Amino acid sequence: MKVIFGSVMSVVALFLIFFGCLFMSIGGAVYYFTIYAVSDWVESPGVVTTFSSNTSTDSDGFTTTYYCPWVEFTTASGETREVLVNNCSSPPAYEAGDAVTVIYNPADPEQVELKGGVRDIVGNLIGIGFAVVGCIPVVLGLIFLVVGIVGATRRSRPATTAAM
Repeated sequence: MKVIFGSVMSVVALFLIFFGCLFMSIGGAVYYFTIYAVSDWVESPGVVTTFSSNTSTDSDGFTTTYYCPWVEFTTASGETREVLVNNCSSPPAYEAGDAVTVIYNPADPEQVELKGGVRDIVGNLIGIGFAVVGCIPVVLGLIFLVVGIVGATRRSRPATTAAM
């Protein structure tokens, strides 16, 4: 333990490794729960039927219209549903008649998401982003730790004298 905590560089390395592992854990958790939240949902083919639009104006006076698709799909029990999917975009990401794949909650078929939709993409990007950002301090921490241990080991060796 004296070798590890014997230098400032080794202590800094341990903090870097700890915080890097923390970021990687957060990234893994976000990625896992993005997938886990819909793991028991059912996949079904669907068709975009129409759009619902919302217009908003920002503080600078710019107006944007967001288009949210209505999707028709058939549940595993054979029931046809048409639901508004919260996958809004500007301009519209789909056209009426486009085939899409939906995933829905079998306990409540009104809970529908597009497969590969916004939640999937954002959850995966956040998860992977945190994991990548966490790798940087871990790698730096491991390098600092090795350098600190080597330096502490060299300092702790007794000095040798050359015999003539």
